[in-house]
Amino acid sequence: MNRFKYAIKISLVYFIFFSIHIVTLPSYLTPRIICLILIVLSFIVKHLTKPFSILKSDVNWIGFNLFQLIYTGLLVILFSVPLGSTTDLNPTFNFLISCAILPFIFVSFFDNAEEFCTCIEVAVDIQSIIVLLSFLFPSVRNWLEAIQTFDMSRYDFRIIGLGVAGAGGSVYLCSGVICVAFLLIFYQFRIRRFISLVLILIATALVGRTGFYVAILIVLYLILSKLFNFETRSISRFLRIPLIFVFILVIANYIKSLEIVNSDLLTYTYNRLFEILRDNSTIRALVNDFKLIPGISFQTLIGTGINRGFSSSGLYFWSDSGYIKRYASIGLVFAFISYVTFIKYIFEQIKTVEISKRRYLVFTLILLLIIEYKEPFIYMLSYPLTLIMLSKLSKK
Repeated sequence: MNRFKYAIKISLVYFIFFSIHIVTLPSYLTPRIICLILIVLSFIVKHLTKPFSILKSDVNWIGFNLFQLIYTGLLVILFSVPLGSTTDLNPTFNFLISCAILPFIFVSFFDNAEEFCTCIEVAVDIQSIIVLLSFLFPSVRNWLEAIQTFDMSRYDFRIIGLGVAGAGGSVYLCSGVICVAFLLIFYQFRIRRFISLVLILIATALVGRTGFYVAILIVLYLILSKLFNFETRSISRFLRIPLIFVFILVIANYIKSLEIVNSDLLTYTYNRLFEILRDNSTIRALVNDFKLIPGISFQTLIGTGINRGFSSSGLYFWSDSGYIKRYASIGLVFAFISYVTFIKYIFEQIKTVEISKRRYLVFTLILLLIIEYKEPFIYMLSYPLTLIMLSKLSKK
C-alpha cells in the first residue's frame, strides 16, 4: 500500500472513531464531521463517471434508521418536549450517518478486512500512547484538558486521552482490541500485533472498566482459538506470549516506582477496575435501575420522546442503560424492533462469511448487546461501526 494513502486512511479512521471536540472549533465542526465530509466528497468524485451498486440490505438498513430518526422527532413534537430535555434526536441522527450511511461508502476505501483492521490497529495505538502519556506526565494531561470541551469535572480522578474518557472511551479503545484480535486469529501471527494488543489493553484498563472487561473476554476468545488451532508452528509462536507478559510486568513495575507517576490516580484506577471482584454495588445499582422503570402503558409502548427525566405525562426515567433510554424514548415496541433490525442487518452481512470469522463476529455482537445494559454503547458509534465494517469487508 502506498504510504501516503495508508497515512490518510489511518487519519480518517482515527478522527471518525474518536469523538474529539476541540475548544477552538464550533460544536458543529468536529474532526469527525470534517472527515465524514471528506469521505462523502471523495466517494462522489470517484463515482461521477463510475456507477455504484447498493445491496437491498443496505437500502433497508439506511431506510429504517432514517424512519427511526423521523419517528423520534415526531414524538418530541407530539409530546411538546421542551428544549434542553434529554432526547435521542442527536444520537439517532449520528447513528444514521455513522453506522448506516458511512459503512456503505467507507467500505470501498479498503481492499479487505485485514487492511481495515491494520488501520484501526495503528489509529488506536496512537490513542493508547496519548492515554499513557496523559497518565505519566501532568503537562500532557493539562494540555488535553485545555484543548477539549467535554465536562472534565466527571473525570478528575480518571485517566483521559484525546476524545476518550470513562466507560465510553474504554469501549472506543476496545474496538482496537476487536480488530487486533481479528488479525491475530485469522491472519499472520506477528509479535508486533501482539505488542499492539497489550498496549491497547493497558490503555483501555487505564481509561475505563467496561471496555477492559470486554477486551479481556475477546483476549480469552483469542487464546482459545489459538489453543484449538492444531498448527504446530502457530502454537509454538503463541506460547511465547507469557514471556512478553513478564517483560511488560517488569516495565510496569518500574514505571510505578517513578516519582512522576500519580500514585493516587493509579490506586483509584486499580480499585475501580477490580471493584467487581470485591463488591457488586455497581451490578446492584444497574439492577435497581431496571426495578424503577415505569411499567407498560400507552405512552411507554409508543415512546415519550425523552430518554431521561420526566415525560409529558409525569413518567420518570433515570438510568444510563441503553435499553432503558431507548425504551423511554421510542417505546417498547419500536425499541424492540430497532435492536432486532440491527442484529438482523449484521447477520445479513455475515451469512456468506466463512464460519470461523462468523463465529467471532457473532461473539463480538453478543458482547455489545450485553454492555448495552449498562450504557447506550451502540449510540457511541465506534463499536457498532467496527462490527459493521468487519462484517462487510470479511466478504471481500
